[in-house]
Amino acid sequence: MRPPAFRQQLVAAGLADAADGQLGVRVDAAGDLPDLPWANVDRVRIRFDGPVNVDVSNLAVVGPGHGVYGDYRTFSYDRATNTATWTLVRPLRDERPAFVLDGSTPAGVRFSTTALRSPLLLDGDNGGTLPSGDGAAGGDFRFTVPALTGDADRNGPVDAADVLLVRSREGGGGGAGRDVFCDLNGDGRVNALDLRLVLANRGRAVLAPAVAAALAGTLGPGGDATGTRPGGAPGAVPGAAPGAVPRRRGYVPATGLLA
Repeated sequence: MRPPAFRQQLVAAGLADAADGQLGVRVDAAGDLPDLPWANVDRVRIRFDGPVNVDVSNLAVVGPGHGVYGDYRTFSYDRATNTATWTLVRPLRDERPAFVLDGSTPAGVRFSTTALRSPLLLDGDNGGTLPSGDGAAGGDFRFTVPALTGDADRNGPVDAADVLLVRSREGGGGGAGRDVFCDLNGDGRVNALDLRLVLANRGRAVLAPAVAAALAGTLGPGGDATGTRPGGAPGAVPGAAPGAVPRRRGYVPATGLLA
């Protein structure tokens, strides 16, 4: 687990909500999230506003040049907070994958209730704001996550400017503002370990955003997910009390070790 100080720094930098800081970096619904410069970004959490039936296979991850990602390493659903967590088989490094949460197929995420013969599908349509939804059941939730380990200034390729920035912050506590972007391993300090990360990734850039082309192989004509999804052991959650159409907020933690 990453130290509380690091999560507090994410909140101070405007990257996470104070109430949800432990979830990690908040996904930008409009797709304007700058590069995430941290190492070990490998966990995705999605919080719903009600109990749902969700399975490990409901989330497809498509990366440019990588096709559909393989099985997830772990999956869990916390019924107390209505939060589903997927851990990728490898961390994101220099890519901008698209995440598609199934809210449109018969096997998609559904409101968890025994009061309805056919529980309502996820209201996942994303109009640029969170939580998602257009008021009608059914619709995939989609978002992208740009990751570029070592991009401390978050302006593109990892270059000499990033090296100088991390070096200038060495010895600091990874405090609010830009310092949190120099704490590349999320241990609450900016030191030689972070400098090694930026040097090891120097020259890298986010892969060309060919997400639209990659998604063509997994989405049907109407934009609904119909194709292959990552496999894995089932992780469905039993029914709970009835409520509204489930909507959700998406989060991506700064590091894969945040709890």
